[in-house]
Amino acid sequence: EALPSSPVRITGFKTLPEFGDEFVSVKDEKTARSMASTSASKSQLGGRIEVNSSELIRIINRSNKINELNLIVKADVQGSLTSVIDSLKTMDTDEVAVRIVGSGVGMIGENDIHLAHSSGAIVYGFNVTVSNSVKHLASRDRVPIRVYKIIYELIDDAKEELVKLLPPEVIE
Repeated sequence: EALPSSPVRITGFKTLPEFGDEFVSVKDEKTARSMASTSASKSQLGGRIEVNSSELIRIINRSNKINELNLIVKADVQGSLTSVIDSLKTMDTDEVAVRIVGSGVGMIGENDIHLAHSSGAIVYGFNVTVSNSVKHLASRDRVPIRVYKIIYELIDDAKEELVKLLPPEVIE
């Protein structure tokens, strides 16, 4: 048993667990293998993003004229990535929306720059590094890379970008 914030060491994984995964204790190896195979078959169905009903209705009701800010988010750990993406998703309004084109854990790589170039996205990094070759590729393709160590600065920068997308207010 490990209570919250109790350090533990678990070995023997073929793949690393995702952030928020639950661990289950079983009696024997046979039961563990059967549970692991059913869990693996469920995860192979996916690649799907979980969307609750209110988000789905909001997406359906959005007009096609809404301006979207395309973003690619990279972070040092899965927990930080989840926090950043959740914070960015809360900034949607009726006129502008944040669209996460790609995300991941680890350094900003060449594939991220290619994806940003093709989708017109801004690459945000949180506590990650950028190699010189990736910086050169980004400058050549005119892809903005913004790396932050403080989440609030990243969110403020995204807000500024969303404000730039707002249509001008007409007053008669």
